[in-house]
Amino acid sequence: MIQIAVFSDVHGNLPALEVVLKDIEQRGIHQKFCLGDLVDFAPWGNEVIEKMKRLN
Repeated sequence: MIQIAVFSDVHGNLPALEVVLKDIEQRGIHQKFCLGDLVDFAPWGNEVIEKMKRLN
């Protein structure tokens, strides 16, 4: 069975993104899809973008 993870609406919240990515990793899910809204509101917009770049 193939599992995929779909997430969106991060809005620059790096701590929340890290929790979500850790959960995805712990579940052994290798395919991840981000639907957008990575930045805005929370103060870690640049850090969120850099993390996503590293993850391709």
